[in-house]
Amino acid sequence: MSLTGSGAIKRKSKVNTENFTDYVISLKEDINADESIKEKTKINLNTLLNKLSRFDEKNIYKEFLKLVDNTKNISSKYSILQRFSSIAKKTKLNNVMTDKNRTDLQKAIKRYSDEINADKLKREPNDKLKKNKIVWSELVELVEKLTGMDKLLMALYVYQPPMRADYNSVRVIEDDDEIDNDKENYYNVNTKQFTILEFKNCEKFEPIVFDANKKVVKIINKSLKETPRKYLIYPYVSGKESLINDNVSPNYLAHRITKITKDNLDKDIGINQLRKYFVAENNLDTKPYEEVEADNKIMCHSMKTAQEDYYKNF
Repeated sequence: MSLTGSGAIKRKSKVNTENFTDYVISLKEDINADESIKEKTKINLNTLLNKLSRFDEKNIYKEFLKLVDNTKNISSKYSILQRFSSIAKKTKLNNVMTDKNRTDLQKAIKRYSDEINADKLKREPNDKLKKNKIVWSELVELVEKLTGMDKLLMALYVYQPPMRADYNSVRVIEDDDEIDNDKENYYNVNTKQFTILEFKNCEKFEPIVFDANKKVVKIINKSLKETPRKYLIYPYVSGKESLINDNVSPNYLAHRITKITKDNLDKDIGINQLRKYFVAENNLDTKPYEEVEADNKIMCHSMKTAQEDYYKNF
């Protein structure tokens, strides 16, 4: 069956379900028989099926992916993906879709939705951000010249996607079997991985597990060799060795970051500002979507939040 110019539907008198063209026809019949679908939507769904009319249930999804790849306009890609998803939900096409197919389809829909909305969500920076505006390379240079715990602390926020004040209680471990408290976070010196269990909205998200940046690993190793301790960050106060195995509060961490930037750059740059400056340098305009999504996961926010709350038009 096909759509005529007037929108009327012309059906074949007999459907051979073994014929791949007739498989698409059967999908069209499912669409047209569904009273819950608006007429305009039916036309759009049928139009997409027309482009896939030569394929059967064994290859229709693979050929659909080729159609998406060959479509250059992002908005058009998004529309095609949305329509195919609707067809899958409303017809027997759902029976040939694997769980992975469905997951990949929803990820693709989200990706192109994020890219379409990216420019719309950008906001102007406030006066404080403008006043303290800094080029990210200046922060890199700062880390390189710092020493001791200040160097480690800033490296955690500059050499890798900056988390919130979640490094305040990172226990140093050698084996993941030592992870025994979901109110603490961990750094495994052997796998060189962070496991973040306690963070903002942690009850809504999966634990954040990521590989430490290679430069961060090198700084951590040197720091732990010089000062073996229980926690990665401790309240380093000159002459108070008894504090080495203590952790710190989120407020201590935040204030220490601001003090380091004030003392060395004469700018009051806190963790939240570092996160905004990072996104200003690492976003959909400068990096592939997959890399930005990986950054978002570590920073524990959505693409929408990254674009709307963190990405500023400097």
